[in-house]
This record gives sequence, structure tokens and C-alpha cells, in this order.
Amino acid sequence: MKQSYFVTTALEETWSVHNKIIFADEACCLYDRRHIWEKCDHTIVPHHWRYKKKFEADYDYLTKLYEVKLVELSAKLNVIHNVNYSLKFWRVVIGPWLAYFIHLLFDRWQTVVQSKKNYGTFKTIILLFKDDQATPVDMEDFISKIKSDEWNHIVYSSILELELGKNQIVYKEINKKINKNIKPYKSIKSIVKEKLSSLSYFLSKNNKVFIANSYLNMRDLFTLNFKLGMWPILYKQEEVPENKASYVYRDTIDLNLNIGDDFEKILAHNVKKFIPICYVEGFDAINKKIARLSWPKCPNVIYTANFLFHDTIAMFYTAKHVETGAKLVYGQHGGVYGQALFSWAESHERAISDKYLTWGWQSFSSDNIAPIGMINRKKQVVYHEDNKTNLLLVLTSASRYSYRLSSSSKRVGLSYIASNFEFANELTISIRKNDLLIRHHPADNGWGQVSRWNDKYPEVRSDSGSLNISKLLKKSKLVVYTCNSTGYLEYMAQNMPTIVYFNLDSEPLREDAKPFFEKLKQVGIYHETPQSAAKHVNAVWDNIELWWCSSEVQAAKEEFCHNFALDNHNLIEDLNNVFLEVLD
Repeated sequence: MKQSYFVTTALEETWSVHNKIIFADEACCLYDRRHIWEKCDHTIVPHHWRYKKKFEADYDYLTKLYEVKLVELSAKLNVIHNVNYSLKFWRVVIGPWLAYFIHLLFDRWQTVVQSKKNYGTFKTIILLFKDDQATPVDMEDFISKIKSDEWNHIVYSSILELELGKNQIVYKEINKKINKNIKPYKSIKSIVKEKLSSLSYFLSKNNKVFIANSYLNMRDLFTLNFKLGMWPILYKQEEVPENKASYVYRDTIDLNLNIGDDFEKILAHNVKKFIPICYVEGFDAINKKIARLSWPKCPNVIYTANFLFHDTIAMFYTAKHVETGAKLVYGQHGGVYGQALFSWAESHERAISDKYLTWGWQSFSSDNIAPIGMINRKKQVVYHEDNKTNLLLVLTSASRYSYRLSSSSKRVGLSYIASNFEFANELTISIRKNDLLIRHHPADNGWGQVSRWNDKYPEVRSDSGSLNISKLLKKSKLVVYTCNSTGYLEYMAQNMPTIVYFNLDSEPLREDAKPFFEKLKQVGIYHETPQSAAKHVNAVWDNIELWWCSSEVQAAKEEFCHNFALDNHNLIEDLNNVFLEVLD
């Protein structure tokens, strides 16, 4: 009888190919390596979040656990660094890391627990990476590591060492290193941008409103700053000072345990190993760097639309000034917000903001929301079919390894890829061969979508993601979007004929968003299945303009955009008023 081996990632050094393999996830099975794994006696563990009720219950549990551990970890870090910062300070600084880490660790742990229950006794091969390869430097490095097979193997290994007996683990020496987050090569253009950025900081050092990574286009950025009597900042992300992890130092980070909660034991064991260096050993160096920055020294307001998730220096800078009284205005930076049944990112942004700017939607449960409209607004077009030939199918991608929970977290995977094939298959042969153009996401993340499409439909044209999508849109009669995210909102706001499809079981909506999608569904813009979307394309393809420009379609589109993709012609004036209100 063959021995079963539990395999956690796509690292083939951990595969015992002559035995039975239990793959922890479909992420293990890379398309371009199918000639290896398809020949193995293998099974893929069904994902534990395939059941909607469990997914929602786990999200509630993890959200509550995050709040408890945020308080504990904040207190520990205050003691370690001999400071007395508020919970809000630490929420801004470590909140995203702690939430992501709790989410991903629970996901991996549940996979191990379910596999033990369903597949009995098995062995596993653990590669002996060095400890310092496990610990991220900062948030940017953490986000990079999350997507790698090597780092996920280390996380799984840390769990397996607690969950399995010693006789179930086979250790294996490895010389492979985890690739560091490599800084891009500096071109002449980037060097010029850096010089202009430095000049802008010098001219704006007394700004009372710090506007950075705002999502405003350049014209709006300058107009808004001049209206506020300031010189605009051309923001450049700062690098975190180098430091090394000290595992003796980290042993003081002990989290409290809820007796009877097995996951809390796993979490407490791993936090001290995986918490980024910037929050422990690098804390003092970062504070010293912030004191030397040429950024505004005493801003009364900080406004951004996304740098408080990945930009470590900006997170520290913002937290320190919020701690001393600055107000934080945060702008929505993508789709799903205001629509998804739940989203940790949205909840976090609203929690840290004094004023939260949305693309049109409101919430009766919060008084700090301002429905300002789309911040990165684009010019609307008067649609004509002239010289437009393409049916543009826009695909998305995501990390093969989950790390941030929202009710749309499950949207990318083999089932997503299969659903897009179903769309193409339902099109008429003429449209598929002559008109369909696949727009792949520039970051494939190991899903092999380009190769899959080339093998499945070699006659269909595709763009790997290298071309500017604006140019593709100009040549397209109709764009079809394949999930609930940012793109289709931008296209609809520009009055580009748009169809979007996604499954409500995979991407459930909150109650107050459902009526708007129902109206889109009635006029053929939104579809719950790829087959329905394709049939509608077949029906309207010969006269897209007649369908899209009809009063019914335009009314439904306008109402939807007013709430989720508002084109605010008074955007600059309204932003100015928001800042003046916050400053008052």
C-alpha cells in the first residue's frame, strides 16, 4: 500500500512522486507542470471555504479575533519600545499585517486540520529554509512573500510541526532562497521623477494638507492643491532602513491564549516568527528616518487612497501625525467597496478614517462617509460603433495563496478560469473566431491563463497584458468583465458598452447593493452566469449601439453609476470642502 504524502505548495522538492500525493490546494498544481503531477496518484483537498456558511462564520470569528489580538500586540509593542501609543496608532501601523497574517494562517491551518480528518495518517516533506528567510522586512516585502511558494511552504511547515507527530515529518536540506522584493531598475525617466519629487517636497514642506497617492489625475492634483494654497507633492515611496531579525528579542512577544481555541495556539506560536522586522527590530530606525524626511512636518490633514496597506514609511508617518491630532481622510481606491457582503479592507479603511470618501455609495451605519465620486475620473465618451471591431473579454488574476478576506476572496481559481471558457464556448463561432480578444491580467500569478487559452482556443486572439488597455478599449465595440472589481465601474463611468458577469454564490452582495444589480440584470448589463452573458452578446452584437444607447439601458447604467461610479463634475470643489470641513 502506498504511503500518502501531504504537499503544501508547487515546490516539487516536496513531492514524493512514487507515493500517493495529497495536494493542499489547486495552487500546488501549476499548468505548465501538469506533465509531472497528472501522472502522480494524487488528490486535491477541496477548499474548506467552499461552503458559504462556514466562510461567513469564519470571517466573523477572525474579525473578532483580530480586534482582540490587535489590543494585545499593541500593548506588547508599547512595552518593547518603551512608548505609549494609542490603539489607533497601532491599527494604522500593524493592522493590515496582523489581519492578513491571521487570515492566511487560519486558512493554511484549516487545510491541515481538514486533511488530517479526511485523509488519515500521512507524511510530509519539510524543506529546511533558514529562519531569516521567513521573516518579512516590511509590509511591501510581506505582500511579496505571500505570493511565493517558498514562503507559503514555510508557513505550512510551522503549522505541520505542531499538528503532526515527529515520525510523520521528513526534513530535507535546501539551498534555495526566497527571492527578495527586488527594487526596479532606475531608468532616466524614473531618476527625473525622483528629482521632481524631491523638489516638490521642498516646496510643500509647510503644507497643512498632505496629499499623497491620492488617485487624482495630474491635472486634478495640481488644481486641488492650488485651490488649497499649496504646492502639490509628487509622491515617492521611501525605502525602509535595513535591519535583521533577532529571535531572542522576539521571544518577548507572547500573546494570551484562549483555553480551548486551538487556532490561538497556532497564532501565538507564529506571530513572533513572522511579524515583520520593521515593527520590532527596525522600529527605532524607521522613527529616526521619519524625523529626517522632507515631508510636511505638521500636517493637519493627511489624504491618501491606498498607501496605508503596503507603504511602511507612510504608515508610520501617518500614524505618528494622527497620534498628535492630524485628521485622516481616506479615499476609496477600487471596486467591490460598498457592494461586497463583507470586506476587511473596507472595514479597516473606514475604521482608521476621520472622513471616508466613496465613489457614490453611502452607509446609514456610519457618519464619516462622504460620497465624493470616482477620484481617478476619466472623460466620458459619446459612443459610436464606427471603426470598432473587438469583443474585449477582460480577465483578472490574484495570488494563488489567499491572504485577505472579503466575500469576493474566492473569485479567482480553476472554477473562474473554467467559467470564462464557458463564456467563449457559448459565443457564436463567428464572434469567437473573428471578434473575440482576450485581455489577460499582466500578473498571471502562476495560473497559466495565457497557456490555457492558447491550448483551449488557439484561434482566439489575445493580449498578454502588455498593451495599454485604453488603446484596446478604443477599438472595442463591447467590453465584457469577468468579476466584481474595479474595471467595469471605470468602463461604465466612461459610457463604454459593458457587460459584467459573476456568480453571487462566489461573490455575494450586501442587501442595499442588490437592487442596483437587479436593474442592471434586467437590461442585460449584469449576468449571473457566463452562458447568459454570452447569449446576450450574441443577441446584440450586430447593433451594440441600439442596445447600449436605449433609454432603459442608459437609465439603469446612470442610476448604478450614481451610486458606485459617480462622475462628479464638482470633484475638486467638493474635495476642497471636505478638507476645509475637517480642518475646521
